Amino acid sequence: KLITYQLTPGSAIEISDMESTYIKADYARYPTLRTSKAGSSALFGQILYPLSKKDEKPVIEDLSTEKLLGAKISTGQKTDIFLKSHSEKSSEKAGIEFNGDLAWISLQDGNLNKAAGQSVNRISYKGSSVLSSTERVTFALLWDSIIEFGIALEKPSEVTLNLGRNISSITKDGKNIPFRMINGSVVVDLLDSGNYLLK
Repeated sequence: KLITYQLTPGSAIEISDMESTYIKADYARYPTLRTSKAGSSALFGQILYPLSKKDEKPVIEDLSTEKLLGAKISTGQKTDIFLKSHSEKSSEKAGIEFNGDLAWISLQDGNLNKAAGQSVNRISYKGSSVLSSTERVTFALLWDSIIEFGIALEKPSEVTLNLGRNISSITKDGKNIPFRMINGSVVVDLLDSGNYLLK
Protein backbone atom coordinates (compact mmCIF):
# COMPACT_ATOMS: atom_id res chain seq x y z
CA LYS A 1 0.00 0.00 0.00
CA LEU A 2 1.28 3.45 -0.89
CA ILE A 3 -0.02 6.72 0.50
CA THR A 4 0.53 9.85 -1.57
CA TYR A 5 0.16 13.41 -0.39
CA GLN A 6 0.52 16.51 -2.55
CA LEU A 7 2.18 19.72 -1.39
CA THR A 8 0.79 22.44 -3.64
CA PRO A 9 0.74 25.85 -1.94
CA GLY A 10 -1.49 28.38 -3.71
CA SER A 11 -2.39 25.96 -6.51
CA ALA A 12 -5.63 24.73 -8.04
CA ILE A 13 -6.27 20.98 -7.78
CA GLU A 14 -8.55 19.05 -10.12
CA ILE A 15 -9.48 15.38 -9.65
CA SER A 16 -10.83 13.52 -12.69
CA ASP A 17 -10.79 10.19 -14.57
CA MET A 18 -8.70 9.26 -17.59
CA GLU A 19 -8.15 6.21 -19.73
CA SER A 20 -5.25 3.91 -18.86
CA THR A 21 -4.51 2.69 -22.40
CA TYR A 22 -4.67 3.83 -25.99
CA ILE A 23 -6.34 0.61 -27.13
CA LYS A 24 -10.03 1.47 -27.30
CA ALA A 25 -11.15 -2.15 -27.13
CA ASP A 26 -9.25 -2.74 -23.91
CA TYR A 27 -9.17 0.24 -21.60
CA ALA A 28 -9.96 1.13 -18.05
CA ARG A 29 -10.52 4.42 -16.30
CA TYR A 30 -8.32 5.54 -13.43
CA PRO A 31 -8.37 8.58 -11.17
CA THR A 32 -5.99 11.44 -11.89
CA LEU A 33 -4.96 14.52 -10.00
CA ARG A 34 -3.88 17.67 -11.80
CA THR A 35 -2.29 20.63 -10.05
CA SER A 36 -1.89 23.99 -11.77
CA LYS A 37 -0.71 27.44 -10.86
CA ALA A 38 -0.26 30.63 -12.86
CA GLY A 39 2.91 32.67 -12.44
CA SER A 40 6.61 32.79 -13.16
CA SER A 41 7.54 30.22 -10.49
CA ALA A 42 5.77 27.59 -8.42
CA LEU A 43 6.53 24.99 -5.78
CA PHE A 44 5.13 21.48 -6.03
CA GLY A 45 5.94 18.41 -3.97
CA GLN A 46 4.66 14.91 -3.41
CA ILE A 47 5.11 12.61 -0.43
CA LEU A 48 5.18 8.88 -1.16
CA TYR A 49 4.75 6.83 2.02
CA PRO A 50 4.81 3.02 1.72
CA LEU A 51 2.85 1.00 4.28
CA SER A 52 2.84 -2.69 5.12
CA LYS A 53 -0.42 -4.36 6.11
CA LYS A 54 0.46 -3.87 9.79
CA ASP A 55 1.56 -0.22 9.56
CA GLU A 56 -0.72 2.50 10.80
CA LYS A 57 -1.54 5.40 8.51
CA PRO A 58 0.62 8.46 9.25
CA VAL A 59 -0.76 11.84 10.20
CA ILE A 60 0.53 14.37 7.66
CA GLU A 61 0.44 18.08 8.40
CA ASP A 62 1.18 20.38 5.46
CA LEU A 63 3.58 23.16 6.49
CA SER A 64 3.98 24.66 3.01
CA THR A 65 3.89 28.34 2.11
CA GLU A 66 4.40 30.18 -1.19
CA LYS A 67 8.20 30.03 -0.73
CA LEU A 68 8.61 26.86 1.29
CA LEU A 69 7.55 23.22 0.93
CA GLY A 70 7.26 21.30 4.16
CA ALA A 71 5.42 18.64 6.09
CA LYS A 72 5.25 17.03 9.52
CA ILE A 73 4.69 13.27 9.34
CA SER A 74 3.77 11.43 12.54
CA THR A 75 3.32 7.72 13.21
CA GLY A 76 3.15 6.47 16.79
CA GLN A 77 6.11 7.87 18.71
CA LYS A 78 8.03 8.89 15.55
CA THR A 79 7.83 12.31 13.90
CA ASP A 80 9.61 13.49 10.75
CA ILE A 81 9.68 17.15 9.70
CA PHE A 82 11.15 18.42 6.45
CA LEU A 83 11.37 21.85 4.87
CA LYS A 84 12.41 22.59 1.28
CA SER A 85 13.27 26.21 0.61
CA HIS A 86 12.60 27.90 -2.72
CA SER A 87 16.00 29.56 -2.45
CA GLU A 88 19.04 29.36 -0.22
CA LYS A 89 17.70 31.93 2.21
CA SER A 90 16.90 31.58 5.88
CA SER A 91 13.68 29.71 6.59
CA GLU A 92 11.85 28.89 9.80
CA LYS A 93 8.86 26.64 10.49
CA ALA A 94 7.76 23.98 13.01
CA GLY A 95 10.74 24.64 15.26
CA ILE A 96 13.31 24.22 12.45
CA GLU A 97 15.41 27.20 11.47
CA PHE A 98 17.96 26.84 8.68
CA ASN A 99 19.86 28.60 5.96
CA GLY A 100 20.01 26.40 2.88
CA ASP A 101 18.01 24.31 0.46
CA LEU A 102 16.57 21.45 2.56
CA ALA A 103 16.34 20.51 6.23
CA TRP A 104 15.01 17.29 7.76
CA ILE A 105 14.81 16.07 11.33
CA SER A 106 13.48 12.87 12.84
CA LEU A 107 12.24 12.58 16.42
CA GLN A 108 11.67 9.40 18.44
CA ASP A 109 9.63 9.87 21.62
CA GLY A 110 10.20 13.60 21.22
CA ASN A 111 14.00 13.27 21.11
CA LEU A 112 16.06 14.28 18.08
CA ASN A 113 17.80 11.18 16.69
CA LYS A 114 18.38 12.01 13.00
CA ALA A 115 19.01 15.18 11.01
CA ALA A 116 20.00 16.05 7.47
CA GLY A 117 20.49 19.12 5.32
CA GLN A 118 21.21 19.98 1.71
CA SER A 119 23.43 22.95 0.86
CA VAL A 120 23.12 24.38 4.38
CA ASN A 121 25.43 26.41 6.57
CA ARG A 122 23.14 26.40 9.61
CA ILE A 123 20.33 24.28 11.03
CA SER A 124 18.74 24.38 14.47
CA TYR A 125 15.72 22.87 16.18
CA LYS A 126 13.71 24.63 18.88
CA GLY A 127 16.42 27.24 19.29
CA SER A 128 19.24 24.72 19.76
CA SER A 129 21.89 24.51 17.05
CA VAL A 130 22.32 21.13 15.36
CA LEU A 131 24.99 22.09 12.82
CA SER A 132 26.74 25.24 11.66
CA SER A 133 29.44 25.48 9.02
CA THR A 134 31.67 28.15 7.51
CA GLU A 135 30.71 26.83 4.04
CA ARG A 136 27.56 25.24 2.68
CA VAL A 137 27.48 21.48 3.21
CA THR A 138 25.17 18.54 2.60
CA PHE A 139 25.02 16.15 5.53
CA ALA A 140 23.22 13.36 7.37
CA LEU A 141 23.57 12.74 11.11
CA LEU A 142 22.45 9.73 13.15
CA TRP A 143 22.57 9.70 16.94
CA ASP A 144 23.29 6.21 18.32
CA SER A 145 25.85 4.65 20.65
CA ILE A 146 28.27 5.66 17.88
CA ILE A 147 27.23 8.85 16.08
CA GLU A 148 27.35 8.55 12.29
CA PHE A 149 28.01 11.73 10.33
CA GLY A 150 28.09 11.74 6.53
CA ILE A 151 29.00 14.99 4.81
CA ALA A 152 29.61 16.29 1.28
CA LEU A 153 31.85 19.35 1.05
CA GLU A 154 32.33 21.76 -1.80
CA LYS A 155 35.10 23.57 0.10
CA PRO A 156 37.00 22.83 3.32
CA SER A 157 34.80 23.85 6.25
CA GLU A 158 34.89 24.37 9.97
CA VAL A 159 31.85 22.45 11.21
CA THR A 160 30.28 22.82 14.64
CA LEU A 161 27.97 20.05 15.90
CA ASN A 162 25.79 20.24 18.98
CA LEU A 163 25.36 16.55 19.82
CA GLY A 164 24.05 16.89 23.36
CA ARG A 165 26.98 14.91 24.73
CA ASN A 166 30.76 14.90 24.81
CA ILE A 167 32.78 12.68 22.49
CA SER A 168 36.31 11.30 22.76
CA SER A 169 37.15 10.59 19.12
CA ILE A 170 36.30 11.21 15.48
CA THR A 171 37.47 8.75 12.84
CA LYS A 172 37.22 8.49 9.05
CA ASP A 173 38.31 5.27 7.35
CA GLY A 174 39.95 4.21 10.62
CA LYS A 175 42.05 7.38 10.89
CA ASN A 176 41.70 9.81 13.80
CA ILE A 177 40.49 13.30 12.95
CA PRO A 178 41.50 16.16 15.28
CA PHE A 179 38.68 18.13 16.89
CA ARG A 180 37.99 20.32 19.88
CA MET A 181 35.15 20.67 22.38
CA ILE A 182 34.01 24.27 22.83
CA ASN A 183 31.15 25.07 25.23
CA GLY A 184 29.78 21.52 24.84
CA SER A 185 29.90 21.57 21.02
CA VAL A 186 32.18 19.60 18.72
CA VAL A 187 34.24 21.81 16.40
CA VAL A 188 36.13 20.09 13.58
CA ASP A 189 37.97 21.31 10.49
CA LEU A 190 36.94 19.06 7.60
CA LEU A 191 38.89 18.87 4.36
CA ASP A 192 37.19 15.87 2.73
CA SER A 193 33.71 14.54 2.10
CA GLY A 194 32.95 11.16 3.61
CA ASN A 195 31.52 9.21 6.52
CA TYR A 196 32.76 10.05 10.01
CA LEU A 197 32.23 8.11 13.23
CA LEU A 198 32.02 10.03 16.50
CA LYS A 199 32.44 8.19 19.81
